[in-house]
Amino acid sequence: MARRVRGEGGAGVSDRGAAVFDHVWYWRTRPTDSPRKGQRCRVLVRGRMNNVLVEFVDGYRVVTCRYAVRRVLRADEEASAA
Repeated sequence: MARRVRGEGGAGVSDRGAAVFDHVWYWRTRPTDSPRKGQRCRVLVRGRMNNVLVEFVDGYRVVTCRYAVRRVLRADEEASAA
């Protein structure tokens, strides 16, 4: 029996098939992270032990801790939160 990975099968993809970059890179702790801070990204796969596979708009992918990314609120979510 095949085990399905969480986040597989359309996570981060809208109905039209276009990629939705609904997260932003938050960390700036390492010198390699500084240029990426504030860039849009999407979580492709969530793994165990708080790991995620993240893809940026330019196609660069990195496996990192889940705390490195934050979800971006949409306009309708911001209105209901206020």
